[in-house]
Amino acid sequence: TLFILLKPFAKLIADSTISLERYLPKPASKMTQEDIRTMAEVSEQEGSIKEDEREIIENVIGFGNITVREIMTSRVNFVAVSLEESLQDVLKKIRENGLSRMPLYDNDLDNIQGVLYAKDVLPYLNSNEKEPSLNWKTVSRKALFIPATKKLDDLLRDFQQEKTHIAIVVDEYGGTEGIVTMDDILEEIVGDITDDSGDEETLFTRFKSGIYIFDAKIDLDDMEEILESDITSEEDEFETLGGLIYHLTESLPVVGERMTYKNLELTVHSVKNNRIKKVRVKVESPKEVESSEDNS
Repeated sequence: TLFILLKPFAKLIADSTISLERYLPKPASKMTQEDIRTMAEVSEQEGSIKEDEREIIENVIGFGNITVREIMTSRVNFVAVSLEESLQDVLKKIRENGLSRMPLYDNDLDNIQGVLYAKDVLPYLNSNEKEPSLNWKTVSRKALFIPATKKLDDLLRDFQQEKTHIAIVVDEYGGTEGIVTMDDILEEIVGDITDDSGDEETLFTRFKSGIYIFDAKIDLDDMEEILESDITSEEDEFETLGGLIYHLTESLPVVGERMTYKNLELTVHSVKNNRIKKVRVKVESPKEVESSEDNS
């Protein structure tokens, strides 16, 4: 199961093994995790692999020991849809958060009814009715429930068997503790690796509405070029978007917290393990900036 997910990295690991055969004891016994880790370190030192490739190998080694609780998004930080919400409410959540899947709940998050897929909602945009009456429960798909103690390799197997990319994490009493996605698993393996070419587009998404979703680790100088706005000054003690948010709030922000900086409206989009992951950014027009200043 894990091999399928890691197929893109198979050649990397194989090449490393071939180049380092001389370091292994002869006759070769069953290779341990420590053997592989040592091989990766020596490969990096010799220049056979890069630092980020060595990190991927080490992440793969420890993959089976990590539990869902360590990588999940907690219940206070994920976006969900209530059975009572209108089509326009749901579409707004999809647009503003850039999400393809959201848990569906009845009354409170401890009563998850299913998972709502954005692609299942979009067909209703063509409805002739001004505000079609929808039963979100019939539109949603079956939710996969898992304990927070489940190991990631077991979760990956569940995802493949159930043909889904999202699971609801429950505690020992059946209450909702959070959610975990396939993206969370991949991030645990690949980590926060940026392309050597310096391609900025991997760090942000721009929507037709003009809204941006930026990775919190993006350098503010790069962000200035993308937005064509003046953001930084020589006196600033922060260099990344995440650093700017912490500077403005002076505390750990929560998802949905909104603030204004110069001509930017910043909204915390996602937080994971007490770290800001994504930030929603809107560039305000001069008139909007003047209006906000007048109201303050």
